[in-house]
Amino acid sequence: MELAVIGLSLLALHFGEPVSYYLTLRGNQPSCAKTHSLPFVSIIIPTYNERGRIQGKLRNVMAMYPNDRMEVIVVDSSDDGTYSEVNQVDLPNLRLIREPKRRGKVLAVRDAMEDRVGGR
Repeated sequence: MELAVIGLSLLALHFGEPVSYYLTLRGNQPSCAKTHSLPFVSIIIPTYNERGRIQGKLRNVMAMYPNDRMEVIVVDSSDDGTYSEVNQVDLPNLRLIREPKRRGKVLAVRDAMEDRVGGR
């Protein structure tokens, strides 16, 4: 019984926290007057064969934060045309890093961070 309570608590925390953030932020989209005080953020999206979903993911990201206050870095190692789908998205601060072979999310994010710091 005690193990079940711990498990349910962890499950509630794992799913409840992101849902509470989403519900809090959903109604608090910053107005244009407030955006100048928001920090500039970099969002890294590692992809592998996401052709059918990547444009929707990018639209979701674009709707969550002012586009002039963020850059989106897509690290793609796909062989299904995800690269060309990303190129069709009109986002001013979109950077695309093409990896010749799939090495995993951790290395993709690390490479994007290194590229971001080195590219400054």
